Amino acid sequence: MLRHRGLLLIAFPTLLLMLVAAERSSTYLLGIYPSEPTMWQIWLELRPQMRLISDQLDVVTGYSLSLQALLLLLAGTAVVFALKLRKSAVVLFLANHLALLATAIGTVLAAGARVAGPGLAYSSIDNSAVIAGLPFTWLQFAVLIAGTGCCAFCHYVYLAEARHRSSALSVRIAELQRNF
Repeated sequence: MLRHRGLLLIAFPTLLLMLVAAERSSTYLLGIYPSEPTMWQIWLELRPQMRLISDQLDVVTGYSLSLQALLLLLAGTAVVFALKLRKSAVVLFLANHLALLATAIGTVLAAGARVAGPGLAYSSIDNSAVIAGLPFTWLQFAVLIAGTGCCAFCHYVYLAEARHRSSALSVRIAELQRNF
């Protein structure tokens, strides 16, 4: 049985995979039942945020929904099996941050944000890029908050394991010094 720590480490990548699977399922069901308002509502809520991942899945699988389902299932299985690895904190640290990056990019693209740089305005004083207004939906905001929280927990677990390894190493070194 997975411990609570393990569940928190895999929570965000698993949530992202479930949201992509829900978006792909709603796309399929919308093709079958185009006059169903519930399918349109689900699709319109999920599609903007999951567009980046869905489009990549379409290109990789040649628009085959069965292959996309298989890839999502394999990715979910890989995330769960990553808990069994000896260096699971490192692997899940990367998985969480990759999921957060994909979600953040999807959210920015869904919001239709425009990036204005200094080359566009001659009166610009600094060289920083400015992102103008991001209107979040409740789902986008909740997913970003969940991702940020899970990534912060990954940082905590990774640093705690590093601290534990360094303390174990210092104990071994002290023991070797006593033996000499």
